[in-house]
Amino acid sequence: MLTTKFIYSDTYEVPLQEGHRFPMAKYRMLRERLIGEGIVSEDMLLEAEVIDRRDLYLAHDHDYVDQVFELTLDRKKARKVGLPLTLEMVNRARASIWASLKAAELALENGYAGALSSGTHHAHYDEGEGYCFFNDFAVITRKHREMKILTIDLDVHQGNGNASILSDDRNI
Repeated sequence: MLTTKFIYSDTYEVPLQEGHRFPMAKYRMLRERLIGEGIVSEDMLLEAEVIDRRDLYLAHDHDYVDQVFELTLDRKKARKVGLPLTLEMVNRARASIWASLKAAELALENGYAGALSSGTHHAHYDEGEGYCFFNDFAVITRKHREMKILTIDLDVHQGNGNASILSDDRNI
């Protein structure tokens, strides 16, 4: 029997300055609570790896991705993300995107799976925004182009990156 998997990336937690608006610890707290309340067991968890650069190229401008990886992104563009542009933060973003992609692939195989850190819907084709360096929905969609995909974004504000990257995609 297959076990439902939940992919987590909170091992890539990056300390932020005191008073920062982004609640980085929420991912670890979610995993701990799911375990603590018996909703998820340890054998249902899979730790995220980091996504390969080539997968990010499927949804993002190559120059933009390279500049993020090499930490050479223009300061003005980096500031729009709202998170520090550091190697640790880039690896955290890569792990989060990998978790989303892996959850989608496991769901296709097993019927369902979940990522405990997904929803990076503000990143555009050539820039990040709203705490998102990369767009997980766009990467998943482009990686699985042969499929019709329905994305339901239940966040309380618009996933403007999804709209800008995927609006002309006939599979969405």
